[in-house]
Amino acid sequence: MNSVIEQMHRPLRCLCAGAFAMCIAAGAYAAGESDYEKGFQAFKSHDLITAMQYLEHASSAGHAEAQYLMGFILDNADENERAKQYYQQSAEAGSANAAYALGVMYSSGDGVERDKAQALAWYQRALDAGHGPAAETLGLAYIDGLLGLEQDPDRGIQILQRAADAGHAPARQLLQKLAEDPSKKQ
Repeated sequence: MNSVIEQMHRPLRCLCAGAFAMCIAAGAYAAGESDYEKGFQAFKSHDLITAMQYLEHASSAGHAEAQYLMGFILDNADENERAKQYYQQSAEAGSANAAYALGVMYSSGDGVERDKAQALAWYQRALDAGHGPAAETLGLAYIDGLLGLEQDPDRGIQILQRAADAGHAPARQLLQKLAEDPSKKQ
């Protein structure tokens, strides 16, 4: 009889343990979100010291946008290695902004060794997430044969068109310029 009761309680214990873990994770996320909001407000007020304190807490809780903003602040302070770490964490958590920022770092060699393949991979990841500036960058790279890509104006225009269709005004403006100057599409 005892073994039957134990067998019935084992799944219940696992379920309770899982629910407890989810509650802890939800609490950590809520704390991360609160710290991110406070950090973002401090950032908007140009109080970078306070912003970084809150953003560091939110980043530690796994808040992707806090990680991106920490990367952005550090990148602008020429703390490139630390910026790259925050961008990497954020991009791996799904931030298109962070993926784009990593693409910029690798394509320019700003704070990292220039690596066109890495730049393209990060730009593509940002593009796949619907990031407008990544569409501009990759669209122009295909049109002009940049970043080690073979020139493919049709593919570049397709990328720009997709971004324009999604409402990205600069992509729409680039398409208009290309339509006015067909020599750019050659």
